[in-house]
Amino acid sequence: MLSVEEMRRIARDVCVEMLGKDLVYAHKDLCCACFGILDDGMFHYNLGMDTKEKPYKFGSEGLMDYYAFVIVDPSNGAVVRDYQNSTLPN
Repeated sequence: MLSVEEMRRIARDVCVEMLGKDLVYAHKDLCCACFGILDDGMFHYNLGMDTKEKPYKFGSEGLMDYYAFVIVDPSNGAVVRDYQNSTLPN
């Protein structure tokens, strides 16, 4: 069984690859990750990213420019890329 830290690292690296390493590194201050083990027992991870700063007003959060979703199997580290829910750059 993998630790949460190991799964986070695996999932983050795959999400960065999905979005494009150069793009993510250019906008790393505008990235936000969320993750957790859901009812299906799998580790779900999402990396959202904006490409420009947006004015922030509490309660007015909107969608980010791009999202990469992956699912990691805690027993063996196998990753499934969730392209259906991801919004990736062209």
